[in-house]
Amino acid sequence: MATKRVPTSTTSWGLSGGVAFDVVLCVEVTRLFRKPLEAEVLIDLVWSKKTSFHTILTTRGGYYDLHTSAGRKAVRDAVNAAAGESDNISDRVRLKKGALARRGKPNGGRRAYGYVADGITVRESEAVIIREMTKRPMAGRRSGPSWQSSTNEGCRPPRARSGTSPPSSK
Repeated sequence: MATKRVPTSTTSWGLSGGVAFDVVLCVEVTRLFRKPLEAEVLIDLVWSKKTSFHTILTTRGGYYDLHTSAGRKAVRDAVNAAAGESDNISDRVRLKKGALARRGKPNGGRRAYGYVADGITVRESEAVIIREMTKRPMAGRRSGPSWQSSTNEGCRPPRARSGTSPPSSK
């Protein structure tokens, strides 16, 4: 099943090309719109009478009539609440990652190349390659050939599949 981006203009909602629809069906309004501005685009289309469409139905029994002030308010309230919760989650994640960084702890994700899973212990077989990659640019040479020769020797990035890109050297 294909998913489509939420339309943000009259054209992308299919309203300027003669395409008509009566209802938007979604799981939840908060899944249809991620940002309050996205919901306002659709509300504006209905309010300015550029379309005869005016109803959002959800698969969970929700019904929003954008011809009524109560329906527009309900959509705005739901989307604003979801955007607020998204902001709260972002704040919590950012604070947690900052706290982990201040304590010198890894913040999740894949293991760093050159280290074992604890993020502290050096994996010597990979550290040799990192040292070589840092020496080459300092000597005015590209780091690519070093990586290519090391992959030919069977050393790959963490969770690598054949043909994966090497880590970048900065």
